[in-house]
Amino acid sequence: MQTDDFLSLSSEALHEILKRDSFCANELVIFRMVCRWINENQIDVDPDTKIRVLSAVRYPLMSDEELSEARKSQVGSTVSNVIQFKNTWSPDEPKLRGQLKPDVNLINESQSYPPIRGNDGGTYMLTLDHPSFINYIELLLSDGIATNPKFYSYYIEVSLDERQWINVLDHSNYNCRSIQKLWIHPRMVRYIRFVGTKRTSYVLFKIRDVSYNKREMHMVEIVNGLVGCCFGVAMTKPTVTKLKPLLIMNIGKSLKTNLRSWHDLGRC
Repeated sequence: MQTDDFLSLSSEALHEILKRDSFCANELVIFRMVCRWINENQIDVDPDTKIRVLSAVRYPLMSDEELSEARKSQVGSTVSNVIQFKNTWSPDEPKLRGQLKPDVNLINESQSYPPIRGNDGGTYMLTLDHPSFINYIELLLSDGIATNPKFYSYYIEVSLDERQWINVLDHSNYNCRSIQKLWIHPRMVRYIRFVGTKRTSYVLFKIRDVSYNKREMHMVEIVNGLVGCCFGVAMTKPTVTKLKPLLIMNIGKSLKTNLRSWHDLGRC
């Protein structure tokens, strides 16, 4: 979009790009780009094609001032016919565009929180700068010592607007400690809420990574909220249906490190 190459796109290619949730830019900027494309290709663009590409613009994301500019544009009459999406858009359709940055940590530095004494799990909130696609979260919890082990049980919810929350991972029945390398199904989020259900006293809680992990996503398969069929799991078969009392996720093969992630699953 920063060059004029998009002007030579076919209507099908342009429409496919506009439909992407990961096509992340100001919606008025996108609208102006579509208008440039229509003006450049007006000889070959029939009315149905014009309506089709203009309808792919997400007008509900525009402010009133931006909508006013769209209505006053050269394609204003067509825009007025499709602007109804502002009020009639199905809630099941994606309304936001999010950035997709493969293998980029979306937090500038590890987010540390002061330990909480007692058994109260506590709640931690992380707000990303922009709506973003993620599939990976890495936490660091206390390890403790053999005579005084530390653990933390929790679940994770995500949201785009802080009103509707979706539970993406539930470890509330597991006693977790050490490094947590967590995979979820890819989705766009803005707010991430970590809700503790139980813990030992004075447990360290640090968020080290939130990202769209493309480099290693082919190595994992999410089964019932756990990573099954992955490298280095301390089990005889790549399954999560028959688990030992302590699941030890050895990250060594995939990340070239000796670090492990611990999840005490209780007696099977």
